Amino acid sequence: MAKLSMKARAEIIERYKTAYKRGGKKAKTKLLDVVCDSTGLSRGRAARLLSGKAKAGGAKVTKEKRGRKRVYDDKFRRTLERLWHIMGFMCGRRMAAGMGDLLDALERAGEMGYDEETKDKLRKVSASTIDRLLSGARKSLQYKGKATTKPGTLLKRDIPIRLGTQWDD
Repeated sequence: MAKLSMKARAEIIERYKTAYKRGGKKAKTKLLDVVCDSTGLSRGRAARLLSGKAKAGGAKVTKEKRGRKRVYDDKFRRTLERLWHIMGFMCGRRMAAGMGDLLDALERAGEMGYDEETKDKLRKVSASTIDRLLSGARKSLQYKGKATTKPGTLLKRDIPIRLGTQWDD
């Protein structure tokens, strides 16, 4: 079999792609045989290209994220951090308990600039989710290192210490 150009190989794959996606197991087997014979690709590579899980030029295909969709996005996290600053950096449990009152007070004062969806999320968020979303901000506020000074013996001899038997009062 003669070597095919990348363009010719891509054309063959595009020709059979829709039939491969629609076909059953037997039809896919036959299509794989035809594509492998004509392009010289391995069966696995041909199957990935025909199903759309890989691109012909070797470029990466971005995978869809598996699992649940995110409920709280970055906009919500930034809003939560702002409220955390307003509330005095309190823990998630206290913050969740006082969130409704804070939102009402901010709304009365005209300081509330959040859409209805964000307000609803703020009222419904749990304490553990608040702690999880604010963990990065908490780490940035922690002290960077510990003190390296050690207790010395220089002042011990200058400071008089009375033992238990030397007290007269």
